[in-house]
Amino acid sequence: MNAAPCLRRRCALAAALLAGSAALARAEVPIVSVCYRGAPAGVPRQDDLALIRSLGFRAVSWPTAHAAALPAVRRLAQLVGLQVVTDPDDPVAADTVVHRFADRVRIRVDRVPGSGVPALAWAAIAGGARLIAFDAGEPAGHGLAEASGQERAWVRPAVAFAQQLWASAALLDDLRPGPTVTFESAAPPGVTAGLFAAPRTWVIIAANAGRTRADLVLRLPVTAPYALWTSLLDGSTMSMLSEPAGPRWSVQLAPGQAVVYFIDRPVSGPGKTYN
Repeated sequence: MNAAPCLRRRCALAAALLAGSAALARAEVPIVSVCYRGAPAGVPRQDDLALIRSLGFRAVSWPTAHAAALPAVRRLAQLVGLQVVTDPDDPVAADTVVHRFADRVRIRVDRVPGSGVPALAWAAIAGGARLIAFDAGEPAGHGLAEASGQERAWVRPAVAFAQQLWASAALLDDLRPGPTVTFESAAPPGVTAGLFAAPRTWVIIAANAGRTRADLVLRLPVTAPYALWTSLLDGSTMSMLSEPAGPRWSVQLAPGQAVVYFIDRPVSGPGKTYN
């Protein structure tokens, strides 16, 4: 049995994975992509890629199972201004909505209502994801529309999320986990909240991926300010209750809702120094 073809396939797969990892490492903010498998599977189409770009996406995830077609998909994607990242595209269980692979998150948007996309996407950011890939679950094609041609419900919320990240690149650059945020009562299922530090800002993310309204009371560390925080999503402001144990924040989240607020933080010394 000739092992050469098998070895070549393994080398192509390894090269594709390394290239994808390098792209994530270079990204200033997490990459947002659409899972694209070609039409038929493994054959990229210029029209599909152009449609993905026209809707506002800037990247596609191409499966490593079709690594041989990677040069072709990159060439066609470059023509329309799309970045290509590679994805192992592992099978997921029928009830899995969010699939994690290292610092990559794949969201099966065919298994949630469109209104649930923001919470899942921002929860992925809070979990440290560097790639958020929206997967419509189609074995071939772009997955953006129904057979009738009607745009699927997940597309607009996904594009809005991606645009919020790109517009906030300077703010979210070098974001890393901050001190722990404490829930004063048990968090409902599907609720995530976290405090993050960037060189010049604090950022707090709270997301409700559950099915019921969440009324939360959160305790921030004493080093966090209680003054006016600004929403990254709509520019509104909120303040927290100042208490000796640390700022106390009350927030209500509808199912699928996410909130993201930021506030300036002092910087000591030259460069990016954290307090």
